[in-house]
Amino acid sequence: MNPPLRHWLLIPLLAAFAPCVQAQDFAPRNKASLLTIGNSFTLDSTSHLLQLAQAGNKDLILLNLAKGGCSLQEHAMALQAMQADPQSIKADIYKVSGPAGQTFPPKAKVDLLDGLKAGSWDFITIHQYSKLSFKPESYEPFAGELVKFLKAHAPKSEILIHESWAYREDDPLFKDGSFTSDQMHAALKAAYTKMATDHQLRIIPIGDAFQAARKTPEWQFQRDPSFDFANPPKGGLPKEPRSLNVGWIWRKAAPVSETPDVSPDNDRAVAAEVPARFILDAHHANVAGDYLGSCVFYEVLFQDDVTRLVSYVPKGLTPEQAASLRQIAHDTVAEQRQAEAGYLQASQPASPIGGAYSRNN
Repeated sequence: MNPPLRHWLLIPLLAAFAPCVQAQDFAPRNKASLLTIGNSFTLDSTSHLLQLAQAGNKDLILLNLAKGGCSLQEHAMALQAMQADPQSIKADIYKVSGPAGQTFPPKAKVDLLDGLKAGSWDFITIHQYSKLSFKPESYEPFAGELVKFLKAHAPKSEILIHESWAYREDDPLFKDGSFTSDQMHAALKAAYTKMATDHQLRIIPIGDAFQAARKTPEWQFQRDPSFDFANPPKGGLPKEPRSLNVGWIWRKAAPVSETPDVSPDNDRAVAAEVPARFILDAHHANVAGDYLGSCVFYEVLFQDDVTRLVSYVPKGLTPEQAASLRQIAHDTVAEQRQAEAGYLQASQPASPIGGAYSRNN
């Protein structure tokens, strides 16, 4: 039987990992400090990370720098503005959240250097805007500019690529049938893989975990056949128990926004006079997707088995659902770790661990 698609996609990436994966990358950790640079998808995927760390008796320092719908190009443009003028308001694009965000004034917007100076970071994560994630031409030169700056100003931090996920099968992007959710995942996976290969970075395989979950009976999305989508009852919602995404919601939103770029949980700046509309958010993760992403994050950061963390179950999930998602996260990360470790061992004679090469050179 042929190996899964994600195995084939790993092959070119692993070739680049021979000199850059270090033995300590697979060592268990009890402490970690994490700076994320991204958008609402970043907030989704770290929304249960602190609770998981607590359940695993881990110490986690977390700071999120986020701008809704922010792309690698926007990150790079803000960086360019800061480098041209350290006082430029065009550089102050990030809202801060997470425990480490309490060091900043309330509602402050900061630039990237502010975030870097706020702590000593073991890990820094970056990722592409989901609407561009499957378009490889959108990554460079912007990813390179961002990575170069981070390596220069945080040389002891490991930069990780936060792999985003494909949209749900009923998203308008797929309505004409010429492009599918599976194809979106394959395309974004290839683009993230190239980014990782070019810059010798590891990937947090959240998109892979979403894809794996969607192939299981527990999380294979099904449209509610009994719901009247054309004439939805006011406040009524379809049954979507297997979804990893927010799905259909009643929300105050501008008419031009068929699918919101900003997570409903993080966008509070909606005018009171705007009536609630029945809209589809097949982009952002719901509690199940949030939990799955956080479990993948936990495994990568701490190199610890998330399946054992049975004491924390998010509200809205049953213990059985949470166990299923933890197992998917564990299997996804374990598969990647095993492949990387195997390639590391094979490459040792030609590139001994502990040599002059540093993964963030």
